[in-house]
Amino acid sequence: MICHFKRCLLVTASLLSLTPEVASAQRENCRISREVLTYKVTAERAYKIFLFSRKDKEKGKKPVVVFLHGWGLRDGAQAFFPHCIYLAKRGVIAATMEYRPDSTLASYPGCVANTALGLSFLEEKKDEIGIDPNKVVLAG
Repeated sequence: MICHFKRCLLVTASLLSLTPEVASAQRENCRISREVLTYKVTAERAYKIFLFSRKDKEKGKKPVVVFLHGWGLRDGAQAFFPHCIYLAKRGVIAATMEYRPDSTLASYPGCVANTALGLSFLEEKKDEIGIDPNKVVLAG
C-alpha cells in the first residue's frame, strides 16, 4: 500500500511557512482539539492516529504534518504530542501514529507497511478531517 497524496514532502526546515494563516495565528489564546482515530485493528491491538487541530471558525483545507517516531523514542507516538500541539496552535493539522509496538514486529518491512496504511487512512479521510492533499509533511 502506498500513500497517493499528490505531494508528500519531507521537510527539515521551518514548518511555519506552510500557509498565510499560520503567521497570523493567535498562538497562545486558542483551543486545541485532540482526536483519536483507529486506522487498523488486529487480534492483538488497535492502531491509532492522534490528530491535533486548532478549534476555530476557519473553514477550508489545511496543511498536515505527520510525525513518525523511531524506536529510540520509548514513548512512541506520544513523544510528539508537544510538537503536534505547537503546530496546531499555528493553524496546522498535526498528527502522530502508532505502529508495530515491539522490536520484533517493528522490523522492516512491517513498520513501513503500517506507516503506509496510516497515511492511506489519512488520505481517505482528508475531506472529513480538512487536510489539503497538496500540503503534506512527514517529519520525525
